Amino acid sequence: MANTLKDEFICELIDLKPTRKLVIGCGAADKGSTLLSYAGVRPDLVEFVLGCNSSKSSKCLPLSRSPIVDESAMRGNESDVVLVLPYNLKSANAEQLHAVKAWAGQFVVCVPEVDRWG
Repeated sequence: MANTLKDEFICELIDLKPTRKLVIGCGAADKGSTLLSYAGVRPDLVEFVLGCNSSKSSKCLPLSRSPIVDESAMRGNESDVVLVLPYNLKSANAEQLHAVKAWAGQFVVCVPEVDRWG
């Protein structure tokens, strides 16, 4: 099950690559870091990860090496896809990032299944 989900997740990100869509992560928590590391996601697939904790800004997630930036980085970076990493907070993050819908961005969550909406 975990390998199947990982494969679906990485295929979703790889499918977005040729479209040149800007994909960012939201939530630099342990769940997201573990997911990105396990799936082998690197910064070429997820440009950066938004973090709420200012002490994490200007650092990188372990293994995936995805840069962590402050939420203010959303301004001026109208991402096409926001990868919601703390999947248990899917609804809360979508509400918090309501501006994404203003520029027709989409959300993707991986667990318990790969799902795109928006």
